[in-house]
Parts: sequence; structure tokens; C-alpha cells
Amino acid sequence: MTEQQRAAYFREQPGLWFFALYAGAFLGCAVANDVLQWVSGIATSRFQGYVLPLVITLPLWLGLRGWARRTAASPGNERLDES
Repeated sequence: MTEQQRAAYFREQPGLWFFALYAGAFLGCAVANDVLQWVSGIATSRFQGYVLPLVITLPLWLGLRGWARRTAASPGNERLDES
């Protein structure tokens, strides 16, 4: 799979990629919160458990969307006018 094909796939399925990134960040933050609570006894709120992964995911997702747009608009790519 070429870089242009990967970029096109990301541009076609942005919701799927956001969900995948959020799920990974959510799992990582949930494990970190559980370990923190187990080691130090400090409990975090449920709200923080959902917002922290969003804060991590949003910049990653925006960066991937920018990469996909730059790659799709690169010279030699046939799919220039899809926005």
C-alpha cells in the first residue's frame, strides 16, 4: 500500500480513525488511572477519565487529517480535487 493509498483511506474514514485513536488513548488512560489509584490511593473523577483521552486524541487526529490532505494534494496524485 502506497502512502497516497493510506492517505486516501484515512480521508474516506475519518470517524473510524478518530474512534480507534480514542479507544487506544482511553484504554491507556484507564490503565494508568487504575495503577495510580492502586499505588497511591488517589482517585480520579469519571469526567477526567473521558476528557483526558479526548485531549490526547484530538491533536493526533488533526495531525493525521493534515497529513492525509497534504499527501492527497501532492504532485502526481490523481485525487486532487476531493476536499
